[in-house]
Amino acid sequence: MLEIKSRNVQKSNEQTVAIKTKASIPLIANILSNTKAQEIVCSKAIYDTIPARALAALGKMNVKVRIVPLGRGRPNKHDKKTRSLVLKMLKSRVSKKEISEKLKIPLRTVYWIGKKN
Repeated sequence: MLEIKSRNVQKSNEQTVAIKTKASIPLIANILSNTKAQEIVCSKAIYDTIPARALAALGKMNVKVRIVPLGRGRPNKHDKKTRSLVLKMLKSRVSKKEISEKLKIPLRTVYWIGKKN
C-alpha cells in the first residue's frame, strides 16, 4: 500500500493507495496518472474533502474509495483490566484513596475512571 502524505505522488505499481492529506482534484489526478490504483483508502474526514466530481469520476474508472475507521485521540495509559478492576472496587464501596494505593495508580486516575464510566 502506498501512503500519500503530501501533494507529490511518486510513480508506483501499487494498486491500493492510502491518502493521509486533504484530497483535491489535482491530487486525485496525480494518483491516477502515477499509480495503478484500483482502491483508495482514507479516513472519514479525508473522504469528506474529496470533491463529488472526483468521486463520480473514480466510480466511472472502477476505482473503489474505502473509508477505514481510525482510532482517534490519545491512547489510554491503563489497560482494560485495570480500569475494570477500579470500577469493580468502586462499586464495592472501597475508598478511592485505597484503590489508588492498592493498584499503585494516581488518585486522579481513579477519579477519572469513575467519572468516565
